[in-house]
Formats: sequence, structure tokens, C-alpha cells
Amino acid sequence: MPRKQRRDRDGVVVTRKANGRWMTRIWDRELKRYRSTSYATEKQATEAARIGRAKFDLGQDNAQDAKLAGIWAAYKTERLNDGKANERTTKAMQRVVDGLNAAGASDFKDRDFRAAVIRFFNTMKLSRAKGKNGKVAVSTRQRILSQVRALVNFAHRAGWLPNDPLAGYSPVGSREQDDTTREVFTLAEARAIVALHLPSD
Repeated sequence: MPRKQRRDRDGVVVTRKANGRWMTRIWDRELKRYRSTSYATEKQATEAARIGRAKFDLGQDNAQDAKLAGIWAAYKTERLNDGKANERTTKAMQRVVDGLNAAGASDFKDRDFRAAVIRFFNTMKLSRAKGKNGKVAVSTRQRILSQVRALVNFAHRAGWLPNDPLAGYSPVGSREQDDTTREVFTLAEARAIVALHLPSD
């Protein structure tokens, strides 16, 4: 089947492939490269191309690759070289990276990346530090989120990621108590203990 191709002056190419699917190719003027995606219909491809072109122009996206494997490799190399990390910390982060990959969070620009990160936290296995109701401790989830955010921030500063795909996300519920600052006694219990040690008249 002959290929049908349409190009517009904004550097968007919509092509019909031999298998009947439609491919969009959006040219990024600064990076001099294409972003290509395949769709089932011409209408879907054209609409996706229009949105993609607008995102490029608004600075909300770029043609840079933002795969976890590449970001992690660069992050690890730079942090070891500048002394901001050591073998122990990178080994701990490697476990987080492995967990993200297992949950499908391997592409920071994928539209399902945020959902994959949420799935990663929701299916996180308990370690020796256990919280209430069988959940991983609040402090553990907060620490792991900071490691994930370190990779996201690194990718953003490097220009690979134009925005934060995890903006506003927290794996800790608003009513969950931080187990690192949990009260040992209630106020009433504390008063009762103090009263026991007060000198009697």
C-alpha cells in the first residue's frame, strides 16, 4: 500500500504506514530532531501532532529522551564524581530504580509515568521498618520519594524534562502520622505521669 504523507509549515509530518497505522513526526527546531509516535487513525495522529507542536512551542515539551536508564546512569556518574553521593547511597537508589522499572515507570515523559510511580508506592513491599495497617512506614515512603524526586529534578536541570510529572504527588496520606515524630504519650497520659511524681503536700 502506498504511503501517504502530509507535512505542514510547522515541521509536523503525518504519514500512513504500510500496516495501516498513522505516524506523527514533530520537528524540534532547537534540537534538530524528530519525535515520532504511531496512532490507529489519521484523525488521532493529526490531533496528537497539533498538541505536540503546541507543547514544543510553549516550552512544555522537547525532543529530548527522558528514559529512566539514561537519567540514572548520568545521575550516578555525576554524583559520584562531584562527591555528592557514594557507593552506599547509589546502591540504595539502585533498589528504587529497579522498583520503578518493575512498576513500568521507565520513561519520565510517558503519559502513564505518574500512574506507574503511584503503583510503585502502592505495591511497595514491607521491609523491617513497618508502619501501621501493614503499610511501609511513612518515613520510608518519604525517603524513597525524595530519591525519586532527585532523579526528576536532575533530569529537569539537565534539560531532558521540561516539567515535573510528579507535581503535587505524595505517597503519604494527609491523615497519616509521621512515624518519626509520633507521640509516645497522649496529653492526658503525660499529665497523669507527671502527677505521680509531684511531691504531695
